[in-house]
Amino acid sequence: MKHRQGLAFCFYLSWLVGANCAHAQSSVKIEGLLDVWAGQTRVKAANGTTRTANVLSSGGMQTPYIGFGGREDLGGGLYGVFQLDAFVRPDTGDAARSDTDPLWSRNAYVGLGTNRSGELVIGRASTPLIGALFATNPWLASSTFSASFANHWAGTVQGDTSFANSLRYVSPSFGPLRLMAHYSLGEERADGPDKQKGKSLDLRIDYAQGPWLALVALRTINLSNNEDGRKQQTLLVGGSYDFGPAKVYGQFMRVDDRYRNRLSNVDRNGFSTGVRVPVGQWALIAAYSRSTIDDDFATTPRVRNTWSIGGDYFLSKRTDLYIAYLKDTLREPQGVQTSRAGIGLRHRF
Repeated sequence: MKHRQGLAFCFYLSWLVGANCAHAQSSVKIEGLLDVWAGQTRVKAANGTTRTANVLSSGGMQTPYIGFGGREDLGGGLYGVFQLDAFVRPDTGDAARSDTDPLWSRNAYVGLGTNRSGELVIGRASTPLIGALFATNPWLASSTFSASFANHWAGTVQGDTSFANSLRYVSPSFGPLRLMAHYSLGEERADGPDKQKGKSLDLRIDYAQGPWLALVALRTINLSNNEDGRKQQTLLVGGSYDFGPAKVYGQFMRVDDRYRNRLSNVDRNGFSTGVRVPVGQWALIAAYSRSTIDDDFATTPRVRNTWSIGGDYFLSKRTDLYIAYLKDTLREPQGVQTSRAGIGLRHRF
């Protein structure tokens, strides 16, 4: 029915403006996932006081979203693409990850591509850097129970998981190699203070061969505020190896903030390691992350340790139940400790 309606519209367009419908082939898909978990979070402050909260929230294993995408064959090997993805919060029914998010905060782009030269999209798009972090840790796309996300990304890496006002290019594969570049115009200020604020660039190269994945990803972003000259650079080197009984993961991550006043500079270095073990319908998951923070402020925590364990039980290819626990500790001189435990259900469609 959709195909006949599309042909009817195309012939009407041809009669109206002389468009050629002979080679046009298009497809549109609707996809997404819902993920809700229940559990408890506990925060122990440096002075020993503890706050505990019972939680029912979204996105334990992956941030929920609904998306619409399409691809059209334009002839001669050229194709057009579009994507509209909105994050959702099924625990409350609200749109986006928070009240300050735009509606289509995951993806909102159009683009062109060929199999020989790669694909270029324009708009808001998911970044190569967050894709690299998800691909090289055993919790994959979890922002709630991933030790790597909690230790290296959350509250540290600037620029979000998607770039607005951006161009993203993904090359075709050159044997085991693939390249990605993603540039954002930031806040598009013509003049005045901090006019370069938000301008950012992600670069990434992947090597995928058999059970091996190795990658390098880099981000540079202008964060200047009142002309303080702040710029942040993030480097991620990661990989994985699947040897059958288990898949092992590893990451090294460096995040540096630079200011005009060198006394404000901050250096962060860290690593993560983990394993994902299939056992029947289960995937057993364990991960550990550690990072150090170096600056000129005596009150800054110097060491951060994070670990998480859990299991993911697949009822089908689209539906899984999971249980997870994460512990995150900031030390020297502060002793803030956060723990999170929960069980959840995820369904893809």
